[in-house]
Amino acid sequence: CTARIKECLERLSNVVVEHHDPEGKAGQYRMLAFGKDDAGRLSIALNPLLNQVLKDGQFMLIDMREFSKLEGDLEFLLHFALCASIDAGKILTINRNTLAGYIWPPGAGREALKKRLQRLEEPIDKLRSIGWRVDRVSSASDKRAYKIYRPGRKRAGAIS
Repeated sequence: CTARIKECLERLSNVVVEHHDPEGKAGQYRMLAFGKDDAGRLSIALNPLLNQVLKDGQFMLIDMREFSKLEGDLEFLLHFALCASIDAGKILTINRNTLAGYIWPPGAGREALKKRLQRLEEPIDKLRSIGWRVDRVSSASDKRAYKIYRPGRKRAGAIS
């Protein structure tokens, strides 16, 4: 399990997020860095600039027990984005195109978007299997919106 977590962290540390603000300023940020602290324990640092963009400078809680159960890049990226968007114990209603935007870059054609939306079901199912509740709901703009319930905060195994 440790080798798999290290491999996942290495992939996530290579993810670069591009951000454009309304004034036209742009930036690129690596998602995270990791290593061992002085005591030899795993230390994961989320990029504070990225955290500023995603959470207005608030901390983000990632439950490592959930994280260790994730397997693919789509699962990691969606879990990370939703952890940034939904506080523990809270709910978010979001349409599927926005969820797809958390994983894939914008600008896909109609067929590519259709395939992405189909592939989105896999990481959503994984969220369900690790304790998140994801319900389909109808919205005015999208017949396949989701109401996502993030589990409440668990102290042991969680980092912020």
